[in-house]
Amino acid sequence: PVRFIDTYEGFAILAYPGGTPDAQISPTFDFDGDGYTNFEEFAYQTDPARPEDNPSQLVLPEIIEGKCVLTIQKRPFVGGRLDYYAEASTDGGVTWTRVTAANPDWVIAANNLQVLQVMSTSPFSAPSCMVRPRVKLINP
Repeated sequence: PVRFIDTYEGFAILAYPGGTPDAQISPTFDFDGDGYTNFEEFAYQTDPARPEDNPSQLVLPEIIEGKCVLTIQKRPFVGGRLDYYAEASTDGGVTWTRVTAANPDWVIAANNLQVLQVMSTSPFSAPSCMVRPRVKLINP
């Protein structure tokens, strides 16, 4: 059996105009100037060449039944090379801590190939719901 893996390098071949300098298609560069790196655009499945198409509206925390909930749609077919996780802040965004199963303030409601969802264990109001998505490359 053959298994195809979606990689940033393969994505970059199709995502940028021909002749784009290597520095501008690097994963850490922000090609369209929207505040998200090319790698983040790859991971969250947005177009790195269109500033209006970015992760800012795709991965936002919500208040559901009084709980703070963050749902992250994962990029398919990456073969376990992307580590999606959430970080939460209790001091207005000054410091951030990774949400884990050991954290009593959060529950990992779903974590599979398609989605990661975390939910607070205590009630939150909208302004105090400080949780954000994160992703990193593993096994490069």
